[in-house]
Amino acid sequence: MQQDYTLALDAALFNNKLNITFENYVRNPKNLLLTVNVDYTLGYPQGYTATQNVNIGRLTTKGWDLSVGYRDNITKKLKFDVNLTLSHFKSTVDYLSISDPLIGIENNDVLTTGRSRTTVGHTPGAWWGYIADGVFQTDAEATAYTNKDGEMLQPVAKAGDLKFRDEMVTVRSIQKT
Repeated sequence: MQQDYTLALDAALFNNKLNITFENYVRNPKNLLLTVNVDYTLGYPQGYTATQNVNIGRLTTKGWDLSVGYRDNITKKLKFDVNLTLSHFKSTVDYLSISDPLIGIENNDVLTTGRSRTTVGHTPGAWWGYIADGVFQTDAEATAYTNKDGEMLQPVAKAGDLKFRDEMVTVRSIQKT
């Protein structure tokens, strides 16, 4: 397993008017916590949901940060600072001590869904599901949409419904297909 590290370069140029900082880093947390429900048979009062934190795995985060700043005095009383920061990172799950995948439940007033998942080798909490491959233009097109064995892929689809590819994918970012 890799160790955590940060490599950094700081520069102050032109009488400290221009400041540049670049950092490259790797983090390997080994103590990812998840709150899980404790079994009711342990005697907790009715209506009380007891929980505890459980160590569920490890991940690796690699990334970089770039900061550029400029400051100057226009007059004795008028000064300005301008700063720009750019960052990029990517996290990947290395190990899960519980079931793989770990399904993330999105729950609010409108929607309850289990579309995010944490799986070894992927980004934590990545969205997971079918890729929309267009819209059925006619009912006949929807009926004719079958797999290689001739089975209908979307038996209740009709004109105007989304057509989904015959595969499930983990989506790391929004992508055009």
